Amino acid sequence: MKMQGRGIVFLLILVVAGWSGFAQGFYSDSSAVYYVRLKNATEYLGKITNRSAGQIFISDKIKGEVVLNQSEVRSIELAGNTFLVLVETNEKNTFFGTVTEKNGNQLVLQSEVLGEIIIPTINIKSIKIIRREHIHNGEYWYPNIHASQLLIGATAIPLKKGEGKYDMTDFFVNQVRYGVTDNVSLLFGTVVPYSGVLSARYGKKVKPQLYLGGGATFNFSFWSNLKGINIGYINGVMTYGNESNNVTAGLGWAFYPAVLAGRTVSGLAFSSTTLPMTTFGAQARVAKGTYLLTENYFFSLTNGLSGARTRQSFLSGALRFARQKRSLTVGIWLYLGAIDNGLFPHIAYSRYIGRK
Repeated sequence: MKMQGRGIVFLLILVVAGWSGFAQGFYSDSSAVYYVRLKNATEYLGKITNRSAGQIFISDKIKGEVVLNQSEVRSIELAGNTFLVLVETNEKNTFFGTVTEKNGNQLVLQSEVLGEIIIPTINIKSIKIIRREHIHNGEYWYPNIHASQLLIGATAIPLKKGEGKYDMTDFFVNQVRYGVTDNVSLLFGTVVPYSGVLSARYGKKVKPQLYLGGGATFNFSFWSNLKGINIGYINGVMTYGNESNNVTAGLGWAFYPAVLAGRTVSGLAFSSTTLPMTTFGAQARVAKGTYLLTENYFFSLTNGLSGARTRQSFLSGALRFARQKRSLTVGIWLYLGAIDNGLFPHIAYSRYIGRK
């Protein structure tokens, strides 16, 4: 048994040493280019020349030689053919490609569309790293700031840390969302002048085009005579696709207080038990700044007279016109109930308030 135990310990030492050597070699490949993202959202695109004593040495074509503490790094991935550099000039011209040289006076960019471009550094307004998926027919399409949200509901695509959004819907609903980590976001909202909303969401990419997430929402009244209608809601969602084109399906439960049990609206009675609700939504980017959206909810309520369960649906369709940091969404909701039907407009303005 002692020999067996020593053999296991020796094997573990070999595995750890082998993995350490593999990792060191992986990150020290002098011919490979890596994309490095820090916890404060700073990004680098360059070669990792060395790693030692908790530090990473990077040779970045734009930022030069950089030394980073390992504790500051959020992620490292092989760049391959995935990343490009986007340069915006003071004249608002944009060029994208691979940086081949940068000195104090000029930047040399190898563009896939225009060939080699020499840009005086004094004319450069900004330089940022972009993913190749944002290039469409030779044009840069900025990232979709609404990837985490459809019309009112959330997808499983998370806001990243430091990203935020302000939304005003139908002039009365105001919400602020903010990413506290790369996977967790918080929301605070108001329905003027009646109630407030608190929500926490979690989302994570589990496969190249698959996201899983969920969250909890609590609606509370500002007025003492409406305290009895505070409502909670939890759900889980799955999103397939990318930030510009995706479909989302989910299942949720609403929790109504006992005071609502037996109350009727158009002959339909609330129950104090959970209320299951299924959701389906999708968004498709049809042009640089234009999206088609749909968001739909299906649930049932108890008939106050017969006690039978009746199906209810909220269906929607909308157009979103988006720029890089703001957007306007115009659509319509269709309510299909057992007794009543109705159409409701949807108008929303959104403003990006974080870092991208």
